[in-house]
Amino acid sequence: MKRIALIALLALASVALFTPWLFGEARGKQTASQLEAPYPLTFPDDFAWGVAVAAQHVEHQQPSDWTAFEQRVIREGKTGTGNQPGQAKPGHIRDLDKYSETVRRKKVDFDSRFASDFQELAELGLNSYRFSLSWARLFPRADMSEPDPDGVAFYRDVIAAAKANGLEPHVSLFHFSTPEWFWEEQNGQRGWERSDALTHWRRYVEAVSELLGPEIDYWCTLNEPMVYVLWGYIEGIFPPLEQRAGPADV
Repeated sequence: MKRIALIALLALASVALFTPWLFGEARGKQTASQLEAPYPLTFPDDFAWGVAVAAQHVEHQQPSDWTAFEQRVIREGKTGTGNQPGQAKPGHIRDLDKYSETVRRKKVDFDSRFASDFQELAELGLNSYRFSLSWARLFPRADMSEPDPDGVAFYRDVIAAAKANGLEPHVSLFHFSTPEWFWEEQNGQRGWERSDALTHWRRYVEAVSELLGPEIDYWCTLNEPMVYVLWGYIEGIFPPLEQRAGPADV
């Protein structure tokens, strides 16, 4: 018994000795990064202080792939979560059924409240606002050659209200959601793998550039592209909810 205890003790000592050499130094106890810059930090006068949202997060539901996912989750009762804390479950949206139908449809009612929201952001001392455009709002049907006039008017109003409150608009063209029709199968392919995917994307981008471009100085093409690939095509927790073997298969 003593021999076994001694062997176990030596094994633990070996792990303690060689772990830093093999895997690097252990994490320190500090909870914040150790900055070399003097405290308090100073920022240039034109530093962009702001907040960010995505269309699918805050706008009234549009005919997008995410809206279809949200509706299917409620219809099929898929509102669970994974076994580990913070772990999503493929095909589910955790606790979505705990929100009323109105909240699920209107989210935070941004469409009706954005002007007052911007006033509050200005009162906080912010000067920037990043948001995404809903491709589905501008092109709700596949056969459209021009964007929906109401959709264009909505974003012009949003941009004008942001600027009126001293908020510089930063626009993302793609923040995960796409029109639902984009995922209709064509020659065995859906979404970005359709042969006409770039034709539709170009139509959307050119319309936005022409109609809203003069009012916007800062653009983001794709929001977190690797997150979209990982969670949409490998983990299967974002639309298109696919679970492929790895990046090489995407």
